[in-house]
Amino acid sequence: MKKFKQLFLFVIIAILLVLIGCDNSSKAQLYFINTTLVGQVTAVKDNQITLKIISNGGMGMGNMNMKMANIPPSMPNNETANSSSQSSNMASDNNMASNSQPQDMPNNISDNNVENQENNKSKSQSQTETSSNEVTLVINNQDLISVESNGQSIKGNISSITKNSILEIKFDENNTIVSITVKSNNNNFASGMPGGGSSTESSGTGANTFNKDTTLSDKSYTSSNKDENVIRVENSAKVNLNNVSITKTGDSSSSENSDFYGLNAGILARDKSTLTIKGSTVSTNASGSNGVFAYGSGTSVNITDTKIRTQKGNSGGIEVAGGATLQASNLDIETQGASSAAIRSDRGGGTLTVKGGSYVTNGTGSPAIYCTANISVDSATLTANGSEAVVIEGKNSVKLNNCIVTGNMKGTYGENSSENIQNVMIYQSMSGDASIGKGSFTMTNGSLIAKNGDMFYVTNTSAEINLTNVSLTYANGNLLTVSGNDGSRGWGKSGSNGGTCEFIVNNQLLEGYIKVDKISSLNFSMKNGSKFKGTINSKGQEGSASVTLDNTSTWTLTGNAYITEFNGSINNIITNGYHVYVNGKILK
Repeated sequence: MKKFKQLFLFVIIAILLVLIGCDNSSKAQLYFINTTLVGQVTAVKDNQITLKIISNGGMGMGNMNMKMANIPPSMPNNETANSSSQSSNMASDNNMASNSQPQDMPNNISDNNVENQENNKSKSQSQTETSSNEVTLVINNQDLISVESNGQSIKGNISSITKNSILEIKFDENNTIVSITVKSNNNNFASGMPGGGSSTESSGTGANTFNKDTTLSDKSYTSSNKDENVIRVENSAKVNLNNVSITKTGDSSSSENSDFYGLNAGILARDKSTLTIKGSTVSTNASGSNGVFAYGSGTSVNITDTKIRTQKGNSGGIEVAGGATLQASNLDIETQGASSAAIRSDRGGGTLTVKGGSYVTNGTGSPAIYCTANISVDSATLTANGSEAVVIEGKNSVKLNNCIVTGNMKGTYGENSSENIQNVMIYQSMSGDASIGKGSFTMTNGSLIAKNGDMFYVTNTSAEINLTNVSLTYANGNLLTVSGNDGSRGWGKSGSNGGTCEFIVNNQLLEGYIKVDKISSLNFSMKNGSKFKGTINSKGQEGSASVTLDNTSTWTLTGNAYITEFNGSINNIITNGYHVYVNGKILK
């Protein structure tokens, strides 16, 4: 991703103060300095967005540095200009400068206006009650908009913002907006951050709904309406689709309902139904339009020899959520948009099994596999051209056998950010989409290719990585990073969001650097003839790092290593003139 450019969006914030006895013409200009504004969208019209300011977890108006321009209020009825003490005192109570323009107010303000309106009520405390505050933004620079989805930040635009979206808007010292981040589409919060989405099921309607057993062959079905599935199977129906063609246009009104419940998907199976798809094609050209979606416990989809193409954001290939089951064989899937994993799951998880086929993604934040479920893939080709290859969130697992897996994460926050770049990530987002617990990545045979970043990254969770006879191709010298993160994406609190990793290898060749930061820990076990050429925390001891070598495995040092525990024979360590330090003392 190109280096972040500070494309400034100047704003004017005009607040309509309703003081005791004041009329509706009382206005002042309000400025936010070095402030992060968080609010929920109440209306969107063209490039105009109305935002209700949220005060929650210290993120609301209470922490804002607010200043008012010198625009005197209208006089209350039957009151002269000398009767100003009440208005002056109330401005002070609201942390607003009275009757003087701030010295640090920007000189040049553009026409990107923001208007703040209070409820028209005559009560003295209403000016500081954030639940009634609304600001209206006219956004003329969409380059500042980004969207957080599936743990990633991707480039957004005005269409990324919908009613009920949670926005985070950052101002600098010049009252300039430097970023607008779409955080969520609901008003629930987890761990002080916006939550992962609505808990109320909303899956829209179907252009062709089947609630009785049926078989459909050699037919074409289309839908161009928003929030509508082309094919929808429900009510425990058993439906077979043979050589059918599915075409979907018409955007979703809620990307999260599309992710969680199958809103606007090409094909949706739900409500304990059973769907079999053979030799078909599914094409979607709409935002929030997954190809084939299985939702709910008791729902089952079996899909074979089918081609799936999606063109826009939040539009994955195949997906399970809510405890559903999906079995896929020999599929040809390619997605183009951001946040559009080829194989994906979301809230409530389920079981997804894949055998054979090709699964390709091209957008940022679009791994080949995004996992909040139990996902197994055998003898398939998985390629992410703009993202890491695999992401596992929370207490869930990915098992790969004899697969060719490639990732090419570009970076979504800018090259000067603290974002880690990796090929396989195991993490916990704290959004509520995945249960907290150990995430597991297991790969046997095949190849794992990183075109950018670390091979593995573990943060804000416990993880287990198992490798057996996998060919590894590295983008840089980093094999594994187990560390905390800066907390800016809600992945735990900075300083206490490290990772815990069990790294177990069998008959495995490894190279590179392993980093374990001071709030993280690693148990590294090499078995059955494994060989590691590399080092651990070469700059000095940080987190807990335990290494175990069986009698058939060796460790060749490429630098000094600082660990906290060693198990095995020191004769299996080839030092190359370097040393292994255990708790600060030379082991060899």
